[in-house]
Amino acid sequence: AIADGELKIVAHEGDNYLGGTDFDNAIIDGFIIPNLEHKGTFANLETELKKASGKYNRLYYKLLFLAEEAKKVLTNSAVAEIEFEVTDDSGEEIEVFLELSKDEFEKLIEPYIEKTIKLIDLIISRNKLSKEDLKCILLIGGSTYMPLVRNTLNTKYGVEINTSLDPTTAVVIGAAYYAGLKRKSKKENNST
Repeated sequence: AIADGELKIVAHEGDNYLGGTDFDNAIIDGFIIPNLEHKGTFANLETELKKASGKYNRLYYKLLFLAEEAKKVLTNSAVAEIEFEVTDDSGEEIEVFLELSKDEFEKLIEPYIEKTIKLIDLIISRNKLSKEDLKCILLIGGSTYMPLVRNTLNTKYGVEINTSLDPTTAVVIGAAYYAGLKRKSKKENNST
């Protein structure tokens, strides 16, 4: 709450590791890897992608980039294309062209959205509040651009989804306000 220039944290809850990279990995694990295994010969594909010394580790970082780009496209489009080349375990070079639909993507990330809902419900119940006590939900972080996130929160809590701040800069703005309100202390000068 902010009143008279004072920022007061009433309560907080979260998962510091829940974020857009989880959505990118969901695309890789639930969509790209299964499709890739049907197109070529791979032993332990997921391990070989994600292990630092894995045979396909370089491809994994390319797939993270492609998954992130697909995720961004699906914010405003019904389908995203994912294209890359890979040489499989038998030495065959495979050109991969995949189309990920918004519906498929939303099914992949639904568990993460549900995890977010559970965190919100936890903070509401722990503070003996009801969802009627919420005035609005301010979204921060790039993943909150996704219609599924906004629509799910709106449906669940029935309050305004505040999009007045750019979600990607809201964290920085909040940190700046918080830092500006902190008392500064002078270090003692012990020099002789």
